[in-house]
Amino acid sequence: MKLTSDIISLFELYIQNKATAKQCQEVDLLVSSNKEAAIMLKAMQLLKAELINAEIEKVKLSLTNLNQSISKSQIASTKKHAINDSLDKALNYTIEQLQKLFAPVHLYEQIITDFSLRSTEVRLLQPEAELDCKDYQLHFELQHPQNNQGEIEIYIENNQHQELYYAEFDADEKKFNINLTPNLFTTGRYYWKFAIGNAIIINSFFINKDLMPA
Repeated sequence: MKLTSDIISLFELYIQNKATAKQCQEVDLLVSSNKEAAIMLKAMQLLKAELINAEIEKVKLSLTNLNQSISKSQIASTKKHAINDSLDKALNYTIEQLQKLFAPVHLYEQIITDFSLRSTEVRLLQPEAELDCKDYQLHFELQHPQNNQGEIEIYIENNQHQELYYAEFDADEKKFNINLTPNLFTTGRYYWKFAIGNAIIINSFFINKDLMPA
């Protein structure tokens, strides 16, 4: 059975405790008879749990989110040193180290693929999928502002499930620019999560993607 957008929407109601008794029965029957559906439901439940845990970590994240307090000139200087550092360190990476730094998180990769089936009013024009973030900046752009939808939350983590960035933005805006701290965002694969209301978009980006083993 193919997982359609209607089934995924039904799963969303289920994990948000908004499904009717009949809809709950439909979900239970579907996941018991369809392995792919069971995996998809579990992935969505795990993602919801991660976002809840992230709320608890906001205070801790504010301490590591140094780029919010660094001036543009300081960021530019740090970037220059970080780029030189990257060139030096690239010569010392082993294949095993690079494989670990760029290893995909299979659960996230599955969610990225499966969530593309979902129809949603939230559309991001930027950033592009699997971007090589050479200037240590991520630019998010909504197709339309999400008025009256609550705050926008952006999370960024590495491929070891360590959350390195969190910020909230006004949903009335369309564009959001994030400066990444080079000392924190070193060579490797990263994932961003863009959340507003019940909508969550997730995708990956890279630092020094040209160092990723084939």
